[in-house]
Amino acid sequence: MPKRNGSDLNGPASEIRERIERHLERLGLKGLDVEAHLVWVKEQKAGDLDATERLLAQAVAIKRERSIEWRIRGSGLKVRKTMAAFDWDFQPKLDRRAVEDLFTLSLVERHEDLLITGRTGTGKSHILQALAIKACEQEWMVRYARCVDLIDDLYAGLADGSYERRMKRWCRSSLLVIE
Repeated sequence: MPKRNGSDLNGPASEIRERIERHLERLGLKGLDVEAHLVWVKEQKAGDLDATERLLAQAVAIKRERSIEWRIRGSGLKVRKTMAAFDWDFQPKLDRRAVEDLFTLSLVERHEDLLITGRTGTGKSHILQALAIKACEQEWMVRYARCVDLIDDLYAGLADGSYERRMKRWCRSSLLVIE
């Protein structure tokens, strides 16, 4: 009879694994690889606490990744740009230190406003989009929109009586980026 990790495939261990898989699915952790974890436990001769902590860390990583992806999708960003892809050589006069300081997101924590101005093609949109991505990665609620879209939405709210609800939705985010 075939064995897996030293246990019968049809024995009590198999039933426990099936229950674990159901528990993980119920918790929204279907992507957690229990078999790989059990192999790691066996290879490392991990104790109960180490094994539990590692499994929980993997679960947290999956949840965090999903949270970030949900925030990015809900932010209104059409493209995903990062500062790693920013062409600093194209804008040699740009104060790199000042731009990089924005990515600490301390302005969000201090509830400060930021206004970026400049000519077309200078990288303003790229910086703002990268800033929005960074805020999503820090699990902040972000809303990204073109100014015209914000105004159109609020104007439509005046027409249909939903202005107050729409305004609350716009103000709910920790970071509102209006391009």
